[in-house]
Amino acid sequence: IIDKLENRLRYRKTIESQIDLMNIALHEIKNPLASIKLANEIISKDESKKDKMTEMIKSSVGRIKSKLSDLLKYSEAEEAQIILHIEEIDVHEVFVRLKNSFELLATKKAQILHFEIEDGLPFLYADRVKVLDILHNLVSNAIKYSYKGGTIHILARQAGTSIEIEVKDNGQGLNAEDIARLFTKFAKLSSKPTGRETSNGLGLSITKSFVELLNGSITASSEGKDKGTSFIVKLPFKYSKEHPVPEFNS
Repeated sequence: IIDKLENRLRYRKTIESQIDLMNIALHEIKNPLASIKLANEIISKDESKKDKMTEMIKSSVGRIKSKLSDLLKYSEAEEAQIILHIEEIDVHEVFVRLKNSFELLATKKAQILHFEIEDGLPFLYADRVKVLDILHNLVSNAIKYSYKGGTIHILARQAGTSIEIEVKDNGQGLNAEDIARLFTKFAKLSSKPTGRETSNGLGLSITKSFVELLNGSITASSEGKDKGTSFIVKLPFKYSKEHPVPEFNS
């Protein structure tokens, strides 16, 4: 009986892990799909931008393929553990990729993306894909919940032995109840997408999980409704192997 109960618990845990991984993959391919759709619309209206939009589409397709590949790879593991690949990361390079990924979506809403990096910022040693996933989610949310014509600031600075990356907008802001449940799964917040975008309430929950995988922290603050929101991700220069990599659903 005990063996049967343990098998059932193990099976349930595996199913929950697979569902979590599927939710991550589905959430993460929404942004590149939106970029592909927008690039296609631009090509149909202005063929002079064909080359640039083609590169955008190729990049977005590559991101989708990578996410689906990750899903298949993780699903093969019995406990669905996420394996980190630690490497040297130049924050300048990360910001260039963010700019290329979101320039079209921001332009569609007449928004400005302002990137700023502190002079002499050291390299970050972390999982490149996870860092990009974290910032993709935060910048995507800032665009989604900011008003037309708004400005989104993405700032990187040194804070002791860590690097802080802040994504700050002047959009709808958050109230106290929003902040209390901000990083929970399927959270329903008072802010709504301003351009008919879809939201499943998973983005910030996934983002927090990835930040914690990298032994970092994430905080959010807002002065109130229609006063903007600031997210600060704090990551140590080097990932500490002393802390075991947790399972995604832990």
